[in-house]
Amino acid sequence: MPKRILFSILSLVCLLHCRSELTLTAGDAQLQFSGGRWLFHGKPFTGRIRQPLPDATRLTEYKDGVEHGQQTMHAQSGVLVEERFYQQGKKHGVHRGWFVNGQDRFYTEFSDDHYAGEHWTWHSNGKVAEFKKYTPDGQILVHKHWRESGQIYRNQVFAVQNTKESGMPGVKLCNTVKDTVGSR
Repeated sequence: MPKRILFSILSLVCLLHCRSELTLTAGDAQLQFSGGRWLFHGKPFTGRIRQPLPDATRLTEYKDGVEHGQQTMHAQSGVLVEERFYQQGKKHGVHRGWFVNGQDRFYTEFSDDHYAGEHWTWHSNGKVAEFKKYTPDGQILVHKHWRESGQIYRNQVFAVQNTKESGMPGVKLCNTVKDTVGSR
C-alpha cells in the first residue's frame, strides 16, 4: 500500500478519534453548575453528560456549558423513549417521545424555547390524548383533549388578533350535563 494512502487513512482515523466528545456522568466531582452553565475544571463544558435516572438514562449534548444539540433518553432495556433538541440552551426543533413498546407518546415542535406549530400526546393504548396548535411566536390557536376511549371532551379554538388572545370562540361542552355529573 503506498505511503500516501496509508497516511491518509491514519489521518482520517486520528481525526475521527480526536473529534470524539468528552462524556461525563452527572455527579462527576469535576463538573459544577454555576451561573446557569455546567463547568468542567472551571471552564464552560462542551461534551455530553450522562444522567442515570431510576428507570432510564438521559444523554445530553452541551456546548459552552448549556444544552446544545441532541438529548436522548433510553429505557433500562436500551429502547429509545425520548429525543429532544436544543440550540444555545433553548428548546428547538421537534421533540419526540415513545412508550417502551415503540408507540408514540408525544410530538412537540419548539422554536427559540417556546411552542411553535403542533403538539400531540397519545394515551398508552395508542389513541390521541391531546392536540395543540401554536402560532410561530408561541400563541395557542387550538387545544383539544380526548379520553382513552377516543371521546373528545375538550375542544377550544382561540381567536388571535394583533398577536394577542382575544377569546375562546368555538368552545363547546362535549358531554351532556347528565353524562358529566351523573344521575342522582
